[in-house]
Amino acid sequence: MPSISPTTPGNAPALPGPSPLLAWGSSGPRVVRLQQELKAAGFAPGPLDGFFGPLTKAAVKKFQASRGLAADGVVGPKTWQKLHAAAQPASPSAPGRAALGNVTISPAGRDQMNRLVQYARGHNVGSSNGDCFQYVWRYMTSSGYGKLKNWNDLPAMPSAYARNFADYMNQSPAHLAEAGLQRLDTALSPPITNPHDPRVPPGAVVVVGPGSTGTSHATAGDIVVRGLAPGEFINDGPMGRFMGNRSSWRGTLLGVYVPR
Repeated sequence: MPSISPTTPGNAPALPGPSPLLAWGSSGPRVVRLQQELKAAGFAPGPLDGFFGPLTKAAVKKFQASRGLAADGVVGPKTWQKLHAAAQPASPSAPGRAALGNVTISPAGRDQMNRLVQYARGHNVGSSNGDCFQYVWRYMTSSGYGKLKNWNDLPAMPSAYARNFADYMNQSPAHLAEAGLQRLDTALSPPITNPHDPRVPPGAVVVVGPGSTGTSHATAGDIVVRGLAPGEFINDGPMGRFMGNRSSWRGTLLGVYVPR
């Protein structure tokens, strides 16, 4: 990957793991993560606004009671542990490769998708800084997505804009093989044309073109990780509210990519 003043793993702002204690009045990216995981686990926390208010507290207490924990509304290590487990996407019961239409994903690939979501949830800064490509690239290389393990992998790929990832992947099957990925959107019938399509699995990498809902740059497009909750997309911050929903989203889907 060419150097264009990227945010490298050595100096990128990294969000540490979840705070050992969140309670009424807490705020910030960790509360957004808490709200996302509560929603993914089926406990409505209210708006995903990063503020630990009455709706979030009520959701925490209900979750704690459902898991045999003290329902005090305070999120400590035990609550985080139970919540992470509850928010994980279910693994297929059958061993071997999981099928999505004509695309199959190996057990190792499914594990990579789970790791990508968790890493992106734990290391975004909670708001869009316009560095989506650098953040998502770091999520992929840091979690071992496909064959991507180092910042300088895919040295021939341009890295100025988010859309460059899709442009490079779509140029040749050899580029997909180089990254250890496969393209999902064009392999299904009918093709996926909307990032909110329910066939886009958690842990997929989604690229949309310039002018699509949720983008602002004239030529860059956007690249995101599909999260666990409905409408959850992550790059340098959770992006669900900016990308609308399945009926309101407009634009061009450039590619959906998953491991082999």
